Amino acid sequence: MADGKRGMSPSDKTALKVIGTVLAVVSLLALFGIRWIGGLIGMGSEGVGWQTAFVSALIVSTVLAVVFAIASGDGLIGELPTVVAAFFLFTAFFTVSIAMIL
Repeated sequence: MADGKRGMSPSDKTALKVIGTVLAVVSLLALFGIRWIGGLIGMGSEGVGWQTAFVSALIVSTVLAVVFAIASGDGLIGELPTVVAAFFLFTAFFTVSIAMIL
């Protein structure tokens, strides 16, 4: 940064939000598409169910949060809100993914 400013410009933040939203929508559509195609060709059974998927997602999310906390090193306390928010997002994502795909 030549002028010494820190952080992102507002246009970069907006672009990042748009890219994140598009990726989230594409991911959900891909998950629903996989489930729909699986139903068309008759793969698998009814799946593991929401309850089992939630328990599995809690385990995977906890492991990921611990790995991220260890990898963050010195910034652990400052990044705690981000880690907690990521934990809940991971839990929601993995619950839906496991319940739909497995």
